[in-house]
Amino acid sequence: MIFHGLSLGFSLFPYIPSLFLHFLLRFLHFLALTLAPRALGFLISALWPFRPGPMTTRLFSLSSVRRVSASSFHRFTVSRSLRFIPWGHSLLRSDRLKIRLFPHSLGPAPCALFFFLTLVFFLSTPVQSAQVTLQWDPNPEADLAGYRVYYGTSSGNYSHSLDVGNTTTCTISNLQDGIPYYFAATAYDTTLAESDFSSEVVYGGGCAFSISPDSQSFGSSGGAGTISLSTGTGCSWTAVSNVSWVIVTSNSSSSGSSRVYFSVASNSSSSSRSGTLTVAGKTFTVNQQGSSPSTFTINATAGANGTISPQGMVTVTAGAGQTFTITPASGYTVSDVKVDGGSVGAVTSYAFANVTANHTIDASFAALSPSPNLELAVNAGGSSYSDGSKVQYRADQYFFGGAAGKSHATIKGTRDGVLYQSERYGNFSYALPLASGSYDLTLKFVESTHSVRNQRVFDVWVEGNLSLNDLDIYAVTGKDMALDVTFSVSVSDGVLNLDFIPSTGNAQVSAILVRKSSGAFKKLPGRLKKYFSTQAK
Repeated sequence: MIFHGLSLGFSLFPYIPSLFLHFLLRFLHFLALTLAPRALGFLISALWPFRPGPMTTRLFSLSSVRRVSASSFHRFTVSRSLRFIPWGHSLLRSDRLKIRLFPHSLGPAPCALFFFLTLVFFLSTPVQSAQVTLQWDPNPEADLAGYRVYYGTSSGNYSHSLDVGNTTTCTISNLQDGIPYYFAATAYDTTLAESDFSSEVVYGGGCAFSISPDSQSFGSSGGAGTISLSTGTGCSWTAVSNVSWVIVTSNSSSSGSSRVYFSVASNSSSSSRSGTLTVAGKTFTVNQQGSSPSTFTINATAGANGTISPQGMVTVTAGAGQTFTITPASGYTVSDVKVDGGSVGAVTSYAFANVTANHTIDASFAALSPSPNLELAVNAGGSSYSDGSKVQYRADQYFFGGAAGKSHATIKGTRDGVLYQSERYGNFSYALPLASGSYDLTLKFVESTHSVRNQRVFDVWVEGNLSLNDLDIYAVTGKDMALDVTFSVSVSDGVLNLDFIPSTGNAQVSAILVRKSSGAFKKLPGRLKKYFSTQAK
C-alpha cells in the first residue's frame, strides 16, 4: 500500500474579524449578485514543495491573478500542495494555499469571501492498477453545495470527472500503474456556480528528467553554453552551479521542458579545470583548458669536454624556434644529445621549432679513439660529425668553388645518414694537406635531388688523373641511397688534389675519408666498373 497526499485549500473569513461586518458583507454580497454586477479580482499565491520520485525533492512556486464577474460571485480557484506518504515513511512535504477574493472595483455592493479546503489522496497500487481515495475536511460555508474531481492522462486535458456531492471522501479506481494521471478539483455552490480548476496534481509515473548534452568543453577564455532539459508538463526543477566560475545566467528554476543557460569565466591558470552543474538532479560537466603562457624555457646543459650554445635556461617566445650548437673539446667527440630525455643521436646542432612547452636538451662527450690508419676526414658542406665508428669528420674545409647544400631525406644503406644529408655541389675542387705516401681515398655520394637518370653526370679527377668518368649516382643506386667509392692513391707533393667536373647538372660529394693504404686491393663491383678509369678498391 502506497499513500500519497494532496492538499487543496480554501478560506472563508471576513476581512475584519467582526460578526456584524460579516453579516453586512453578506448582505452587500446579495445586492451585488442581484442589483449591481461588478468585476471582482482575486489573487492566488502558491508555494508547492513536492517530491515526484523517491530520491529527489523539488520546489514549485506559482503566482497568478484571475478575475470573475459579480454574477458568478461564488466561483473560485482552487490551488493545492502535495503530500506523498509511502508506507513506513514520515510526511515528506505539506503546504496550504490561501485564496483571497477581493473587489476589483468597489461599487454600491462591496464584498469579500474566504474559504479553505483540505484534500488528501490515499493511493493504493496493486500490480496492474492503482486506486486513489480522496478525503477532505468539510467546508463550513452554508452555500457550498459540493465538489467535482477531474482527471486524465495528459496535463490540462481531463477525460474523466466525478461529482462527489457535498461529501468529504471519494475513491477513484482502475488507474493503470506506471502511467501519470493529472488531477484537478473544483467546488460549486447552491446556484451551481463552479470554480475554476485548481492547480494540477500529478500522480503515477513520476517526473522523469533528461538533459542534453551532459558535458561541454571550453577554452581558457571561457564562453557561454546551453543545456536542453526534457520532462513532463508540471514537473518542476532547479539548476545550480557547483563551482564559482560557472554561473547559471537564465532559467535557474522552472517546470516542464526548457533550456538552461550558463556562462564560464576565463581561466587565468595554466592548469585545466572541471566543474559541474546540477540540473533537475542530473550532473552536467564543464571542462576548461588552462591559459597558455606567452613564453617557455629550454634548459640547455652540456657534460664535461664540450659545450652547448646557448647554455642554461633559455627563454623562448611561444610559437618561436631555437637552435642549439654542440661543440666537443679537442680530442673529444659528441657522444649523445638528449632532448626531453630521449636521444636524438650524436648531433652537433639541434633546432626546436614552434615551441609550445618547456623543454630540456643535454649533450655528452667522449674521448676520440683514433680510427686505424685515419689521416683525414671532411664532412663536405656540413659541420663536424662523429660517425658510428668514432671517426671524427671535420667541418667542410680545404675546398675551392661550388656551394654547400642540405637535405632532410632519410638516407638508406648507412647508419650515418646525417653525414649524407650535407653536400658540396657544382664545379669544385679540394686540396687536402697530406704527407707524401700511399692512401685509401673514400668518396661518399648520394642522389637526393633527382629521380631519373642522366640529370646529374660528372667526372672525378684525383691527382690529375680521371678516376670516375661520367658518374650518374641515380643510375647506380637510385634515390636517397648511400654510395661509397674507394680509390688507391699516391701523394708526392704534400697535397691530395681532387677535382669534381660536371657534364650534366652539378657534381656532388657528401664526405671525404682518407686512410693510410692497407695495401690490399679488391675487385670492383660490376655496377661501378664502367665509371672507373683507374684501379679502385
